[in-house]
Amino acid sequence: MSKLIKDYFWTKLSDIKVSENLTQDQKYTRLQYLGFVGNMKLYESVNKHPGKFFAYIDNGMKYYRTSCGELVKNGNSITVITDHAKYTFDIIYPDYYD
Repeated sequence: MSKLIKDYFWTKLSDIKVSENLTQDQKYTRLQYLGFVGNMKLYESVNKHPGKFFAYIDNGMKYYRTSCGELVKNGNSITVITDHAKYTFDIIYPDYYD
């Protein structure tokens, strides 16, 4: 189970740094979403990984979900640091009313 923290109207997955321990296929699976733009929902894990966060971004045609990890907010960007990658999302439009 997870708890919705924030629904960001429009964001861009602007940077992905992957672990060197991953296979080429695992790296490609993540890196193919670099530059992906869509609606992002930020969640906190409640049961499986309490206190950890993950992001789910979709554009109505495809989606990407990070693993659970640490959360860093810095101005108009949000970073989720997992065991295998570091994802940075730039907030383009925070919500429908901004």
